[in-house]
Amino acid sequence: MIDNRRIFAAAAVFAAAVVGLTCGLSSQAGAGAVSLANPYIGVSLGTAGTIPGPGEDEWQSSGRWAVVTYEGDPETSGDNDRGLIYGATYGPAENYGFFKIKIGENIYLIGDDSSGYWEQSPVAYPVPPPGLGLGTTGGFIQGEWVVTATEGAEISVLINAALVRDQARFAITITNQGTTAQSVGFGMFGDVEVANSTTIATPFVPGIGVVESPLAPARCFGSEFDAGEVPDYFEIFDDIANPAMVTRNTLNLADCVIPDHVLIGEDADLSALALWDMWLADGYDPSVMDEVDNFAWLLTWKGKTLLAGQSRKIVTYYGVGAATSAWTYSEGNTVKRDRAVLAVQGPRSLKYDSDPLHGAANDLLPDPFTIQAYVYNLATDDGPYVLEDATAYLFLPPGLELAAGYTAQQDIGEVPKNSEGGPAVWEVVPTGEYCGELKYYVSVTDITGWSQTVERTIMVPATKRSVFRYGWQLMHVPFDFNNRQIDHVFGLNLGTFGARYWDPVSGAYLPVEQVEPGQGFWMFVGGMQFGDTQPTQVAADAAIVGEDFGKQVEEQYIPLKTGWNMMGNPFVYPIYWGQVLVYNPAEPTTGTLSLDEAVARRWISKTAFAWSPAQWSYMHFSDNDSLLLPWQGYWVYARKNVTLVMRPAAFPESEVTAQIGGY
Repeated sequence: MIDNRRIFAAAAVFAAAVVGLTCGLSSQAGAGAVSLANPYIGVSLGTAGTIPGPGEDEWQSSGRWAVVTYEGDPETSGDNDRGLIYGATYGPAENYGFFKIKIGENIYLIGDDSSGYWEQSPVAYPVPPPGLGLGTTGGFIQGEWVVTATEGAEISVLINAALVRDQARFAITITNQGTTAQSVGFGMFGDVEVANSTTIATPFVPGIGVVESPLAPARCFGSEFDAGEVPDYFEIFDDIANPAMVTRNTLNLADCVIPDHVLIGEDADLSALALWDMWLADGYDPSVMDEVDNFAWLLTWKGKTLLAGQSRKIVTYYGVGAATSAWTYSEGNTVKRDRAVLAVQGPRSLKYDSDPLHGAANDLLPDPFTIQAYVYNLATDDGPYVLEDATAYLFLPPGLELAAGYTAQQDIGEVPKNSEGGPAVWEVVPTGEYCGELKYYVSVTDITGWSQTVERTIMVPATKRSVFRYGWQLMHVPFDFNNRQIDHVFGLNLGTFGARYWDPVSGAYLPVEQVEPGQGFWMFVGGMQFGDTQPTQVAADAAIVGEDFGKQVEEQYIPLKTGWNMMGNPFVYPIYWGQVLVYNPAEPTTGTLSLDEAVARRWISKTAFAWSPAQWSYMHFSDNDSLLLPWQGYWVYARKNVTLVMRPAAFPESEVTAQIGGY
């Protein structure tokens, strides 16, 4: 547990010392920057001078930004005192973060004195002075750059960089100070640093997961998102299975203004000034699946016409990806910044481990695991901003239970201004009977009226335990067996259950005699009333599917016949529906296509159906980010005889370990 008072005291001294000094950005002759820090991270904005660029070039440090960690994730020391942007704590460096602006068809670098000037050189305000802020949401850095290079246009860019616990908040206000209307867009670039070697990085995008190279699993591909496809956030890890360091871009949560285009790829390509909303002709293109050596990202907001005197505002976040936090609230349709942050941490996934040498209860690790909640008071002004008696509550779903001796309510107590309270700590035990993306909630209330709620998820793999429900349930068994006879698999006596699967060739339901990976079926177990569940455990010869040297790594092939098919995810972890690939043996030269490409060729329908015993009705989905859950069966309609190609998912902190043979 961290000593918050010690860290905050040290941070206050540090923050006072760095204001107006070069910090965060590498120290170079003539270079200058202003910085702002808290116990977790620091943010810097360059003011003047130069820094080394590629080859013999020099780049101006003016206008460039950096984010560094101090404590970083309080639950690990692996990310302490590190740069989250390459070159942020050591030099020389080729890339720092930068902003650019597009006026009409012309693109300019913010801070380049050949195309503009500082109307207000950046200044750090650890405690906002009167007139610049209420002091309820912390200090900030602020500077105003004016672009004058485009004839007839004078565009002001007000940069406000603040800290929200472990996130840097960038608020950009663009104003047309000229006399004629201008189309103005904005871009932001960051070269990600998550390890001592910049070539080690694994991006994870919710709804897509990790896009690994099948030829070199340690290497990953880039991604591209247009408007309407941009995820809520994405993260980049140093080690996806055992992360010590992770960055997060928050794009479509809180008070963010969602970008119109997001590129995650090779830094040497994305740092090109001319790159905007498409890959350059000679640049990196994720469509050809080039493996990335050094990950970076580029966010762009497309041009918007601003009349004389009009403004537009852009807000985005970059920082540490350890906690799930809430720091805004809504008043009608308006999202406002809150005076305190509720941050919740816990494992992102549980590991599957059936090797008896490791002694994993329910085949899950860690068991039990810890959930922690922190309350960070952002306020710096005097006033009624002290949280007097904060109390935290934990709400768990089926499949997760409090360990003995723990209660759902935990006291955090007083949280003075500009300090952090907590953590509230809970030990939680996974039962092993429920799997998938389990959601839990932490709410904190205070007698002053302040409250926040955070929803956090944990990915739980299937174990050899599950539950039967009343009535017929559409299911699948995510294990293989030496003896696949269904009565052996479940240990049930014949006559006490029924099992049927749909055969699209004969157009009839047939009895299930053997349980096979990838085959969905209806199952009925007698002796239950509506709403009942009955625990079940499969036979001891259950083995993970796709095993190689004790790991679940081999892709699986599920043949579908023309018409309706019942199928299931054969892996212990969920996979995203959009990750499924499709092969049509009648068109071998076409190769294996993505699900979307197969749908466009009318090979398969994208809508899948699952049965909800609780609601006694079908649920359907067609989104790429919908999860195919272990133990769950699905209906899928094939327009051709095709084969589904499924690859094991890689979720942060997930890992499969078993004895050789998969047992």
